[in-house]
Amino acid sequence: MPGSERKNGGISEFEGKTRSRIVLEFMRHGKKEKTADGQTDEDVRLIPSARTAAREKGLGLAPQLEVSAVVASPRKRAQESATHVMLSGQPDTTGMSMEEIEAEIAKQLKYGKKIIPDSRLDFFTDKGGLLDKAYAEGWVTKFMVENSDQVAIADNDPQMTSITRVAGNVADLILRYVEMGGNFNRLVGRKPEKYEPLKSQMERYLGTHATINESFLLRLVEKLQGVDRRNEVMAKIGPMFKELQGFRVEIENTGPAQQEIHIKVKLGDEDIDLVAPKVVLEELVADRDEFNKKFQTSDK
Repeated sequence: MPGSERKNGGISEFEGKTRSRIVLEFMRHGKKEKTADGQTDEDVRLIPSARTAAREKGLGLAPQLEVSAVVASPRKRAQESATHVMLSGQPDTTGMSMEEIEAEIAKQLKYGKKIIPDSRLDFFTDKGGLLDKAYAEGWVTKFMVENSDQVAIADNDPQMTSITRVAGNVADLILRYVEMGGNFNRLVGRKPEKYEPLKSQMERYLGTHATINESFLLRLVEKLQGVDRRNEVMAKIGPMFKELQGFRVEIENTGPAQQEIHIKVKLGDEDIDLVAPKVVLEELVADRDEFNKKFQTSDK
């Protein structure tokens, strides 16, 4: 029998159940400036047109600042990209530095932060520079899928960005919000007058780098649909995601233990919508942890 949905413009209540959504927008950063003498890579910023492009991307997403935050690599260009997306509905910030933006946000917040660095979204090249070489030659996604784990093992490198590590790190991050889903759903149920106008939705804008989004997506496709389908998707991605490209995660909450996780990405003329069971994300984290055991050394 069809249920009735309360009129609210978003997801709030269906057949007496509170419904809410957590949206995670993962994106590669925009075009960066050239590194200046004495400048660390962590501090390299976006060129002005890339800040404008991020704002334009955000206008298409219509962020709701009240329920939004940025989670990004510690590198400033990734934070900039996600921040200009998040702030796209506000007065133009593209002429401001990150420090000026953070200071302005701090004035308006009673507590907490809107821009949160997370090393799981960062990258670390290998000792021999093979990852950088593959990036420069335009085949870094293929390198990540076919070579990165093996290079990390051969170099005994406990930090290098490799596909098993990246897939586990991103899955770990998504699972954090899956765990938050039940609490957020209860909050929406207690304060519908606050959250229904905001589509009963929490939003996070995640800024990262080439190799991160691609590695997670391809390993997830491999888990869910097999190697042949992974290779098809890899071919659609090409050398790597374009600047500001990435994927969207939608965590649909209908109760403390009732959730559906969608990973959505548009590649060419194909709209991909993967339903990712929580157990599969947990497998990716377990795979990462097992992989990292290869690099643990004893103090004895």
